[in-house]
Amino acid sequence: MKKFILLSLVCLTSLTISAQNFGLISGVSVANLSSTESNSTIDDDPRIGVFLGVVSEFGDENIKLSTELIFNQKGNDSQINFNSIDLGLKGNFYFNDEICLNIGPSIGYLLSGLADSGVSGLEKIDNWDDFNNRLDFSACFGISYKINDLLTAGYSYKTGMSSILSDTDLKTNSSNISIAYIFEY
Repeated sequence: MKKFILLSLVCLTSLTISAQNFGLISGVSVANLSSTESNSTIDDDPRIGVFLGVVSEFGDENIKLSTELIFNQKGNDSQINFNSIDLGLKGNFYFNDEICLNIGPSIGYLLSGLADSGVSGLEKIDNWDDFNNRLDFSACFGISYKINDLLTAGYSYKTGMSSILSDTDLKTNSSNISIAYIFEY
């Protein structure tokens, strides 16, 4: 797993260096958990957190690719909290010079977390055996607006494509409102 993270960081760094622009991104995340199982006991209590990271964009004209590496807070407020590193690749489809539609996959690695122990509330997760490799595969879609050449505001929604637990169907999802400061060179 450490080799995968290192390889992802090297790839993102090389894409960022060769990108036409790169920047810092930050914002608010409203995350929750969902399950398709009828006997699920997951609370519908969203977790409001923050995310921050780096983003790069490259390409020509109206279709561009962007990569992002962000620290993100996921889970729900009362049962399971996660801190993850997400690596995303999005296709940006520009309608005009300011507005674009963003679509693409994301893979997250669950760094740390808290889970409801049933006795004393949320406790640190020390045993990750119940989790599927700590990987969280998601599909992302959103919209962004270039305020000016340096600032971009955006909204994106990430929905989990794979279950994070090995014995139940439990997926993450989050709505992210962001602002990015772009360094063009």
